[in-house]
Order: sequence, then C-alpha cells, then structure tokens
Amino acid sequence: MRKKRQEISTSILSVSGINLNAYRQDSSCLKKQIRFCPLCAEKMKTVKLWDNGSYPRCIPCEIPGETTWLDIFRKLCSECRTSFSLHPEFLLKRQRYSLAFVAAWLWAFLMNGASIRDRLFLETHSVPCPDPDPKMSWSDSLDFPGQRTRPGYQLLRYWSVLFCSRAQVLLPKLTEAFIATSGSGGSGKLAEGWLVPERARSFQLTWLHWEALWRARSPGPEIDAEKAFYQLVRFLAG
Repeated sequence: MRKKRQEISTSILSVSGINLNAYRQDSSCLKKQIRFCPLCAEKMKTVKLWDNGSYPRCIPCEIPGETTWLDIFRKLCSECRTSFSLHPEFLLKRQRYSLAFVAAWLWAFLMNGASIRDRLFLETHSVPCPDPDPKMSWSDSLDFPGQRTRPGYQLLRYWSVLFCSRAQVLLPKLTEAFIATSGSGGSGKLAEGWLVPERARSFQLTWLHWEALWRARSPGPEIDAEKAFYQLVRFLAG
C-alpha cells in the first residue's frame, strides 16, 4: 500500500537586519541566509531546508499606505515537514502596513493615550490628512468622501482591540516568566501610574513584563526599548 502523505504545516520565519531597500534589491537574500530548520534544531538535530518556491506579496513602503509587490520565498524541512515563509522583519502577516508603523501607533496609543482620531500622530508619520475646512470639524472630515485618511481610524481601532485582546492571552505566561526571572536576581518592580483605557490594561502589563524580561537578559543596564516593543508587536501579530 502507498504510504499516506504526511501533512505539511506552515509557519513564518522572521529575519531581522533586512530593511525594505535591501529586500527590494535582492528579495532572495533570506533564501540564502536561512539554511537550517529551527524546529529540528530545538530537538538537537541539524536539518537543511529545501527551497520550496515563492509567491508574490504586497509589501508596505516607507510612506504609510503605499505598497509594492515583491516575492516571498518558502523553504521546506524534509524531517518535520514544516513549510516556512521567509519574512523580512518589517513585514507583518496579513498587514499592508509595516511593523514600524503599526508599532508606532500602538506605542502612541499605549504610552500617550492617543485617540484613534489623533491628527498629531497621523501628521507625524506622514499620513495625508484632510484639508482644513472651517465648516467641518476634524472628526467629521475623516468621514468625508475623497478625504479619508489611509489608514482610516477604523483600522487604528481594530489594531488597538486586536493587540489588547492578544496581550490578555499572553499575559499569564509572561507573568510567570517575569516572576521566575525576579526570583533569580532580576528586578521585580514594574512602573505604575500610566493612564490607559481599561481594555488596554492587559496590553500595558504585558509590555511592562516583556520589557522587564528584556532588561533581565540584557548584558548592560540599558536596553533599546523601541526594539523590545517592536518584537512584542511582531510576536502578538503572529
């Protein structure tokens, strides 16, 4: 009898250190860089990955809302039968906006209490805003046909709800890791006094625990908080 074909699971490998310009010049750079299966490495095995084709993907550019089409390459592990899509770090799954922009919005929402209709945030990040109209409020102009911003405030709200809900799921395990680190000599203190919406409280605590773990693992007293937050957003986006 013919053996039943083993089902192939799909995963994403995110690779840091590759910006859009470098990826645009050579989108196959990740295919050359990623050679071994990370899942098999956890089982003390070294298994080479096979090339497994590619597919076109809409890639976000530096200006929010602008995109370009580039290839995403895949690899396949012959041992565990996992197919990997090789994503550059700036690319988020199922998003037309970059990791930097999504993280910047969530940072403004979490740290500064930015509203989903916050004009300052949009202008700071080069998002085209409606022309001032003395007969119309800023809030109303966002709904006016032909002047809607990209991303619209509905998407900003979706991001805040999505990442808050996912942070709530992650928080218990992250708290356990934080307590374990604190017990082994790490700092057990978290910052207090932030004014955030109730639904963002889990996101706030998740970030504080995440930051504390980064500090505990850092060889020096200082960490790159922006990089740490980017990695949290990428983890929650997966």
